[in-house]
Amino acid sequence: MRKSLEAGTDHCLRTTRSAPPIWRDHFEKIVFSGGLSRYPLAQVNNISSDELRNWATVLTASVALLVFLANSFLLLRNRRLENVSRFIEAHQRLFAFGGFIARNMAAIETGSLTRDRGDAQMEARFHLMLLEIERLAILANNDAVPRPTQVYMFGWYARDILTVITERERNNISWELVLGYLDGLAKDYTSYESLTRKQRARFWR
Repeated sequence: MRKSLEAGTDHCLRTTRSAPPIWRDHFEKIVFSGGLSRYPLAQVNNISSDELRNWATVLTASVALLVFLANSFLLLRNRRLENVSRFIEAHQRLFAFGGFIARNMAAIETGSLTRDRGDAQMEARFHLMLLEIERLAILANNDAVPRPTQVYMFGWYARDILTVITERERNNISWELVLGYLDGLAKDYTSYESLTRKQRARFWR
């Protein structure tokens, strides 16, 4: 082992002869400051088999920990991307052609949204929309996407939709989740409107 180390040192010395003077001086100071016997690698013959096994165990455990951390990070990242994808898909379904929002987009933009309770087909579309918003609420409650993103993507629509919610629907426990979600979005969107453009930028991520 010592012969191998000495041979390696000689090779390094030969190599450093062509290196810049400052590098060569630094290397020679390390090697010759106390002789090869003071160089850490020269003590490898004095390491017992138990110590080697201990070091091998530590190294193996360290590598295993790094692999575990890397896999955990990738798993969390993939799960987050999947949740974001689910949220966006649910959001897109809310705006599907023929749905309640798409059919009432002009009224929503002018703040004149109304409901004709006698129009059975439109009422069915309205309740299907609430069910889809309920899916958004469940994803939101499980941290699928950041709250600012939710406010930016649907806060404005939430405020208008709430204007046509009936008292009966308010008192229906089946709609508690979706109406609570809409109330929160509408409130946060009102706060969003009072921010400066620079402050609103964090909602666009």
